[in-house]
Amino acid sequence: MRKFQPVLKDYLLITGGVVLVAASFNLFLIPNRITPGGFSGLATLLHYALGVPVGTTMAVLNVPLFILGFKKLGMAFVVRSAYGTLLLSVLIDVFAVPPATDDLLLCLLYGGMLMGIGLGLALRGGGSTGGSDMLARVLHAYKSTIGVGTFIVIVDFLVIVGAGVLFSPQLAMYALVILYGSAKVVDLVLEGSVSSRACVIISDRANEVADEILHTLERGVTLFAAKGMYTGEPRNVLLCVVQSAGEIHRLRETVKALDPDSFMFVVAAGEVLGQGFGRLTD
Repeated sequence: MRKFQPVLKDYLLITGGVVLVAASFNLFLIPNRITPGGFSGLATLLHYALGVPVGTTMAVLNVPLFILGFKKLGMAFVVRSAYGTLLLSVLIDVFAVPPATDDLLLCLLYGGMLMGIGLGLALRGGGSTGGSDMLARVLHAYKSTIGVGTFIVIVDFLVIVGAGVLFSPQLAMYALVILYGSAKVVDLVLEGSVSSRACVIISDRANEVADEILHTLERGVTLFAAKGMYTGEPRNVLLCVVQSAGEIHRLRETVKALDPDSFMFVVAAGEVLGQGFGRLTD
């Protein structure tokens, strides 16, 4: 039974994510004719142009992707994505509810937030809700010289242009805001808030700097033996991860006081797991 727990957890994540995405469409996006790209946006266009149901149209559009995806993306991903897509289609068509608001600003905020959280949870579960992200993966598998992100932008852009023609340029611009905002929320769900920073320090007094980090900042630090390619001389490189802006400031002041001639750079660490941070098992 224990070996099935990770799989069960993944499907629970996908299910929860799909419920949130369906809520964003039924409560905010579809009633207000906002089409945030992808197959969902295309299905919304066809719904208003031809009267066909949004969920059913999404499922039909995704069928060729699942057939093509089996060879290129692996059965596990395609099966989970098919589950997410079919569940989303059913929820959109069967559980139609009155719109929460007709205020477009509120639709942007809440619709984009719900959709971003939902998509992020589905991706955390190893699946997706089909659409442009899966189409992009399939196209990239057949044409690897073009990146996945480029394919997604192309598909979403064409759908949003269609919304501008069918509905209005203003609604198309709203759709672009939703697309951008939901993408940022997806990154937040997948990677967490970027408050941690990885600091790399190259110093002639690396041992003293490391000792200060360990005992004053109480952060772990790792020393790498390296070689400067310009001078050909051996150098010591320190790697340290800190968790807040205050710690970054203290580290910068520490390095400046001990070795003002050192070289240091700081980069965002999207997810940090292990001792002193989040548990790796989570």
